[in-house]
This record gives sequence, C-alpha cells and structure tokens, in this order.
Amino acid sequence: MSLSRILAKSSPRETLTAHLEATFMGAEALRRRIGRIGAVEPVVGHMFWVVVLLAALCHDAGKIPDGFQAVLRGRSRSWGERHEVLSLGFLPALLPDGPLLEWVATGVVTHHRPLEGGNRSLLRAYGEAGDAEWRERLPVPGGVADELAEWLSHTARRAGLPVRPSVRSGLDVIGAARRVFEQVRELWEMPAAMEEGLTAVLVQGAVTLADHLSSAHGTLHTRQPLDGDFPRLLADTFAAKGHHLRPHQREAGAADGHLLLRAPTGSGKTEAGLLWAAAQVAAIARATGGTPRVFLTLPYLASINAMALRLGELLGDQELVGVMHSRAASFHLATSICPEDGGEEQVAAAKKAVARAAATRLFRETVRVGTPYQLLRGALVGPAHSSVLVDAVNSVFVLDELHAYDPQRLGYILAMARLWERLGGRVAVLSAT
Repeated sequence: MSLSRILAKSSPRETLTAHLEATFMGAEALRRRIGRIGAVEPVVGHMFWVVVLLAALCHDAGKIPDGFQAVLRGRSRSWGERHEVLSLGFLPALLPDGPLLEWVATGVVTHHRPLEGGNRSLLRAYGEAGDAEWRERLPVPGGVADELAEWLSHTARRAGLPVRPSVRSGLDVIGAARRVFEQVRELWEMPAAMEEGLTAVLVQGAVTLADHLSSAHGTLHTRQPLDGDFPRLLADTFAAKGHHLRPHQREAGAADGHLLLRAPTGSGKTEAGLLWAAAQVAAIARATGGTPRVFLTLPYLASINAMALRLGELLGDQELVGVMHSRAASFHLATSICPEDGGEEQVAAAKKAVARAAATRLFRETVRVGTPYQLLRGALVGPAHSSVLVDAVNSVFVLDELHAYDPQRLGYILAMARLWERLGGRVAVLSAT
C-alpha cells in the first residue's frame, strides 16, 4: 500500500498525511495565539514551539501498520497496540540525539496516554518487552515507512524547522522506536524539577490540543474584542444611555498588573473589571506577540449565562463569547431558538447549539465565561487536562463574586492564580464585600 492510501481517521475518512499536516497547522495557529512563553525558557529556551510543531507533525506517524489500517477500514475490530509508541521511530531520521529529540519524543508519546502510572500507562504495555517482542507486535511496512519519513522531512524543511537535510532509505523504524522509548523513559525516570515538569505538560497540552483541532476541523479565534479599542466602545455605550465612567472604573482601566477591587453591588464593578482586562490584554500582547484570552468567572450558572449574554450584546457579537459549564449546549439553544420556529428551524438551532458548545471545548473563543473550577482542572488534574493549562498561558483572569468560604477551596484558587502568574497571566478579583 502506498502512503497516499494510508488513513489516519475512519469517520470521516482522512489520509494520514492530510491529518498530520492539519495538526501541524493547528499547532502553528496555537503558537500564533499564545505567543512566547517565558515560563519554559529556563528549560528549552526559545525552542518550545519548535518542539510542539515537530511533535504535532510526527504524532500519528505510527498509524501505518496493516493492523491499524485494517481497523480504520472496518476489516478488524481492534489492533491492540499503541501507534504513538511506534511514531517515535521516525524521529531519529529527522533529528540527531540530544535534548530536542527527547522533548519532541515526550510530546509525541504522551499525546494520548501517560508514560507511567496505572494499567493504561505505556510503560506497563511496553516497558518490559524485548526487541523481538517489539518487532512481533509492531510490524511496519518498509516501503511506506521510508515514504513517510521522506514526507515528514520535506514538510519540516519547508516549514523552516531544524531537521536533517536528507533521510536515508531502509529505516529500522521499530528499532529506533524502542531506542527512543528508552531515552524518554530514562529522561522521566526520576522526579522532574518544577520547570521541567511544567514544560512537559505544556508540550503535551499543545500537541493534544492541535490534534483535537485537526480531528474536529476546528479553528481558533485570533481576535480579542477586549482590546485597546474597548474603553472607547464602553464609554460610547455609557454615553448613549446618559451615563459616564466612574472614578474606580477609570482607575481599574489604568492599572498595570494584578487587581483587587472592592465596590458595592450596582457600582459598575464588572465594567471596571472589563476595562482592566482590556489594558492587560494590550500589555501581554506587546510582551508575547500573542492574542491573550480573557476568562471571566462567576459562582452560579444563572449569573454565567447572564454575563455571557451581556458581553455578547456589549461586544456586538454573541459568537465571540464562550460559555464554560456542563449545560453550555442548553444555553446556546435557549438563546438561538424562537417559539414560532418550525421543526426544521429547531433542528438547525439544536445542531448549532451543540457545535457552539463543542467549539468552546476546543478553546475557540478568546472571551470565555465560566466557574473557577472549570479552569482548576487544568491546574490540578494534570496531563488529562493539559490542554486547559496551555490555553491559560498568557491570559487574563477576572474572578468576579469569588465565593471562597472554604479554606481548602480558597487555597486551591490561590495556588491556581499563582500558576497563572507563572505562565504569564494577570489576575483580578472583584468583590462587593
């Protein structure tokens, strides 16, 4: 079978090279939106996005075996092996031994399952297997492997990535995969330093998110409506209603850095937070070259929905605002359906509501409203929600009506805010008490 007929997905059918290229483009879109990440520079310098791009390009290369292809074509129910482990075997053809290869390998091998810990870990599946067992379990069609390696090399060189100038034929993909797997195992065998562990989770999150974007054919918004033009928009909106900005709102909009604002209910506390957020967006964008996301958190579902509607009306486009809670699809359906709609219109509205909720799960919008606990998953749950964490890098957080009467929950939120700061974020806490 030639490379052009190798599949990556079965429904809808997608060729492997198309999926790898789309995942690479997803990683590139993520790089443009997040920008430079200062927290990872002590570990990988300015190579973080090179690592992510190379890992995204190679992440599913191990899907070429006949057993995996049989599953995708409906001729078999299960393959029983892990394609991400075999994907490691293509990396030495592109990169010499060294830190860059090890970091790319980390992103490739962990984009579905953890390296260690529990029955589903990769070390449990392959850690004790010898060379003969690897070759028996992971047979590779040689001609396709050489063709794919050449395609990966050409695509990477075309993108300006630092790979070898050429690829030799007759690759021993299985032997290379086992060797790189052992290198990754040794790299993470001992407990990692904070900087290294955080960098690894961010690499994993970026590759996973790019993969999900590619599989869902999703896109990322690249404009932040809460930007330098927002203060004028808000002032004009106030003026049209006969109002004007209050002193605490102007002071919040002029602040540079974290903010703690205490103001009575009905005093325009939320608007002050939005003005502050717009100023921080501009500052972070200048420093990182990215498009910061803005997260507004509230304690209750009803207040989240009301805030999302309010923001959509203020910004002039409800599509710009995402809603982060378990009933997001119901919210979008309620805002798009009309009582007089017929059956076809209701079905169309329902499909659109589900699509909007799915887009938010893929981190599409640059403004999102939810609870602090939706974001806490990224800080606490680790690799399973690493995409949540990487999306929070270089972002702005407005914690409104923060209810933290429980000391443990308050500790979680404070630790989370400290991590956001480490990742280039800025935090405001708004309170009426």
